[in-house]
Amino acid sequence: MSRHSMARSKRSKGMSVSTILSLAIIILLAILVLIIAFCVRINNSRVGRAFAAIKADDHAAELMGINVVYYKMMAFIIGAFIAGIGGGLYAHITNFINPTDFSYHKVVQILLFPVFGGSNVVWGSVLGSFILTLLPEVLRFLSDYRDIIYGALLVILMAVRPDGILTESMVDKISRKLGFKKAPYIPESQVLTERFEAYKRKQQEKQG
Repeated sequence: MSRHSMARSKRSKGMSVSTILSLAIIILLAILVLIIAFCVRINNSRVGRAFAAIKADDHAAELMGINVVYYKMMAFIIGAFIAGIGGGLYAHITNFINPTDFSYHKVVQILLFPVFGGSNVVWGSVLGSFILTLLPEVLRFLSDYRDIIYGALLVILMAVRPDGILTESMVDKISRKLGFKKAPYIPESQVLTERFEAYKRKQQEKQG
């Protein structure tokens, strides 16, 4: 058997590069969906409510009986677990990993994902990572001014939308429009009371 026939037989037995790449993308998407579902489930659970209370005011949360140290340690462990999964997948995709790959600029870029997309909702980090990962490819011809563009975008975002692009109210509106979440029930008596109070205010303004 010649060398060409042996190489052809080995190539036929193994998977092609495109097949491996497609399989890797499918695995990455499946892991991404699982991680997002895990974060959404935590956000809607008792643990997520404790996280929100500690984020708002840790002293008030401690006075309400929440073990602040315990939940902060849990948040650190969960974040380290997800970061470890991301680092492992990154190493398998690039086939080489080096400490210099995670320099100061890379860490700042990762921290910008939730700040840009919205740190109060799970989908904010997903949106921020999508935009800030795609933006350098779109603005490749302006690579020398990338840091300036990032800084300008952050300044504008902090001035216009300090909570990020996605907020809790925006996510609730989108969920109600898509039918994933029902509008909160408001009793008819409360509606009538609010209308009466609004009518009284208008009458007082007219008289004043």
